[in-house]
Amino acid sequence: MNDSEAEDRKLIQSWYQEYNQDEALVKTQCLQFCLYKDHLWCQHSEITKELLFFYGQKNNPDVKRFLDRVGDQMAHCLDCTLKYWNVKTIQKDLLLSKYTEESVDALFAILKERDQERVLQSLVKSSDPARDMSVLSTLLHECFHHPELLEHPTLRKIFLEKLEYVISGYTLTFGSPEKKVSGVFVMLMNDRKSIRQWALANVRAMGKIDELDDFQLIHPIFDKLVEFIQYYQKGEPIPSHCYFSDNIVDIWSGISDLLDQFTLFTFKVFSLLLLLIISLIIILILHIYNLEWTFKLF
Repeated sequence: MNDSEAEDRKLIQSWYQEYNQDEALVKTQCLQFCLYKDHLWCQHSEITKELLFFYGQKNNPDVKRFLDRVGDQMAHCLDCTLKYWNVKTIQKDLLLSKYTEESVDALFAILKERDQERVLQSLVKSSDPARDMSVLSTLLHECFHHPELLEHPTLRKIFLEKLEYVISGYTLTFGSPEKKVSGVFVMLMNDRKSIRQWALANVRAMGKIDELDDFQLIHPIFDKLVEFIQYYQKGEPIPSHCYFSDNIVDIWSGISDLLDQFTLFTFKVFSLLLLLIISLIIILILHIYNLEWTFKLF
């Protein structure tokens, strides 16, 4: 905890004393504090996190001002975005130690909807990509690192439009070249050829998937693939929250490129789980569509 966070923590403690431990009054005080501060998440996270689940009272003008203010700051400040997601992770782990997984998941599902609305509004505001490139970069990075945001169909559509514009004339980087970014792997199975080609170039530059953290990062993608293929096999409409292409050929091509990033070490360490997932995906696709396996793993 830095000096600023320590001061904010003392301020919160003083409010609890002043208001006789009344949590509602303390949160109201936190709300008033946040209405007049900049960089709320990266500089005042101790106070701002008190309002993490403060999504009610939508008719309260101060609540709306707070949410709009936070959304605008996160669109302009990557540090605020990074801090926000870090705090969310910590808070979820804390709640899971006290409450059931079902109740915590339900709470964070509401937060996800709020995040999707926030990012969507910020993307819509960035009507001039050339003028708003710094904002676009921050928003694109957030979606790439948290692809669950792209389960929102309207957000996904606008995101892909903005991304296609950016990669056509600008360079989009992710810090360390070796850093794996889950959303880039998702783009391997996109329906836009230019995005698939861009994603493949970036995935290859990131290097092979040979660490536990790398595998855990992309594991949710396999879960989504299995869900997609099961719907496809049954002939049912693909759910709107699916962030892949609707074309099974795009999916197959993307899986080939994805599996090409695995090493022999990966298969040895995670052999059972990984092979079960991959076998299910391959069997379902080959059953659905008469395709040939035309790539090499190693």
